[in-house]
Amino acid sequence: MLFAVHKGHQDYSGGQSDVVHLVSSVNQAIGIGQPWAFTDRHAELAHALYFEDLAALPEVPWAVMTQRYWSEVKEERQAEFLVRKFYPWSAITMVGVMSQEVADGVEALLKNAPIRPVVRVETNWYY
Repeated sequence: MLFAVHKGHQDYSGGQSDVVHLVSSVNQAIGIGQPWAFTDRHAELAHALYFEDLAALPEVPWAVMTQRYWSEVKEERQAEFLVRKFYPWSAITMVGVMSQEVADGVEALLKNAPIRPVVRVETNWYY
């Protein structure tokens, strides 16, 4: 989706510079007590496989996750970890942003928040 935003998406024309990534972990997600599952490719696809057992994590095509350009493995690169209904802010461990300007804005928003995840500029997460 970020690539579509970068190239110009029909529903959003604001570019990727203001997109923030909320980071968590599998352990955090499981620990909140909500039902969860993960897929081996884009969850929207009818042929996506869903798993509810961490023993099935090798079913995720991990080798494609480090590829910057992945048009040949698009479905697989979009594997998802999903949590049903609600994900609490307390389970967010980091906010990744494209620029220091956005990082400063996020830091300002979180200034008085009781839970303040780390905010980091991660330019390599963007196109």
